[in-house]
Order: sequence, then structure tokens, then C-alpha cells
Amino acid sequence: MVRGQLLVVRGQLFLVRGQLLVVRGQLLVVRGQLLVVRGQLLVVRSQLLVVRGQLSVVRNQLFLVCDQLSVVRNQLFLVSGQRDFDSLTFYKKTRVNPGSLRDYYLLLPEF
Repeated sequence: MVRGQLLVVRGQLFLVRGQLLVVRGQLLVVRGQLLVVRGQLLVVRSQLLVVRGQLSVVRNQLFLVCDQLSVVRNQLFLVSGQRDFDSLTFYKKTRVNPGSLRDYYLLLPEF
């Protein structure tokens, strides 16, 4: 694997240099303190907690209610199942569990 390239093996996405690991729908970012396991999103230092599709962050002005996400200062938006965060884009994959982060898969730009 070369720097800035993604490696996909049997449906699994690996980006070692960027400390990003996606295995079986789970997203792990070690240095960014981002953890997605079984549809739950945990960010310790940013005081971000997502459990059962309910997300609320007071200090970062981040709110998620009924799949509607809007953030003014951080420019994070979720409208009709699409989420844009900087250069990362999440698209809704299925509505089996509406409001759950496991319904999203990650499309990564080139690093």
C-alpha cells in the first residue's frame, strides 16, 4: 500500500498511514479519538456521544434528531441522509435502522 491510497480486501477498507481502519462496517480512528462500533459513535475529547441514533453535543453545537443534523460552527450537515464533514462524506446505505450510524458507509477522498 502506498501513501494516500486505500486498500480494500474482501469488502474491508484499510488506511494505515492515516490511522483509519474500517472492518465489517466499524470505523476506528485512533489518534482522532473517533470510534464507531455497532452503530455507536464515540468521540471522547470532543464530548461527542451517539447512542441509538440520538446525538447531542452542547459545546460544539451539534444536534441530531430524526436524521436531521445541522452544525453551524463546524459546517457539519445531514440532509436527506447525506452528511458532509470537511472532506469526509457519509451517504445513507439503508433505512433498516433509521437514525442509526450503522446505516451509513464512508466515502473517503484521496489523502
